[in-house]
Order: sequence, then C-alpha cells, then structure tokens
Amino acid sequence: MKDVKKAFETIIESLKLPTHKTIKELIKRLEELEKIVAKSMTTTKTRAKATAKKKKPTKARSVKKAAPAKKTAAKKTKKAAPKAKPSKKSATEQVLDAIRKSSKGITVGTARKSTGLESKQVSNIIFRLLKQGKIVKKDRGIYAVK
Repeated sequence: MKDVKKAFETIIESLKLPTHKTIKELIKRLEELEKIVAKSMTTTKTRAKATAKKKKPTKARSVKKAAPAKKTAAKKTKKAAPKAKPSKKSATEQVLDAIRKSSKGITVGTARKSTGLESKQVSNIIFRLLKQGKIVKKDRGIYAVK
C-alpha cells in the first residue's frame, strides 16, 4: 500500500500537477494579495479626498461687457500666393510627368515644386516608381525616365 502511495506521489510530482495542498497555499497567497491591494486602494482614495479638500474654490469672475469696436482704417494685407490648381491626374502621374519633362533628370525638391505635393509624398511616389521600373536613378538624388 505504501509503495502504491509513493509511486502515485512520484507520478504526480513528475507530471507537476498541483495537489490539494498547493492549491490551498495559492489561495491563501491570493487572499493576502487581495488584502494588500484593498488597503492600497483605500489609502489612495483617502489621499485623493484630502487633496481635493485642500484646494480652494475659485471665485466667480464678473463678466465685463465689451466696449463697442472702434472703426479703424482697413489694413492692406498681402494675398497668399495662389495654390496649385488641383489636377485630375493622380499624384503618381503628376510626378511621372514632371520627371518626363526634365531632360537631365529631377530631384525630389524640384518634383515637389512642380507638382505642389508634399516632399514625403513625392519621395514615396519616386520610391514606388523605382521599384516598378518606370524610372531610373541617374545620380544621387536625381531621377529620370527609363
């Protein structure tokens, strides 16, 4: 009988199955941790209440009526430069057309100025066109049609 019990215990240990005893220990530890968390929650709540009580209430400000606006001479303002008209072409087609128009090749900055797109967008389009094989890299930062 003792041999069977020892064999059973060794099998359980080798399988690393939790026993009733280990489960009870885990439950005790869990309850202790829950108590610690509950204490810390109550202390943080009381701290928050204490700091809320220390704050002074703000005084209500009286609203002043605005004085009537004086008429002033109209200021001459510079008009903003007209933005590039949105074309019906896609951004990729715009960049590709700008590259085709240049005889020596084009840089990202030049393509940005001619298309009116953001430099990040132009860079991404050029990268995509390079991967597709539609354009080639002539020199560092200069791109041309194949």
